[in-house]
Amino acid sequence: MTTLSRPRIIVAVAAALGIGLGCHPDAQVGPPEAGLPTSDVVPDESAQRRILGRITRQVAVALSDSRMRNIVLEAMRTSQYPEHKIHFAPWLRNGGRGLLRAMAVGDGVDEATSLALVDSAIDLEF
Repeated sequence: MTTLSRPRIIVAVAAALGIGLGCHPDAQVGPPEAGLPTSDVVPDESAQRRILGRITRQVAVALSDSRMRNIVLEAMRTSQYPEHKIHFAPWLRNGGRGLLRAMAVGDGVDEATSLALVDSAIDLEF
């Protein structure tokens, strides 16, 4: 198995998240000062970019651990969805708790904060 360098991991994560991104007019973000979702706030493009950038960094740091990469790979192998996709937020709540924990630790926040950040983004897929 090939070992990926940190820059290649970051590019791979950005590409994986980028593939799953789409224009989702109903996606919601919270006020900039809270960073949490609210039901009546529509995100602007710059807010979404900041959120997605932070999520990408969290995932990239988490995936620097080969155990986390193996967890994601196994989840993709066993995915019930076409092209072995993983719907990111629901997966983090269930089988992806280890990745969620690693994302939070790498960013110096708790799991609830990382999950709220993911929830405030447009729908993401691996």
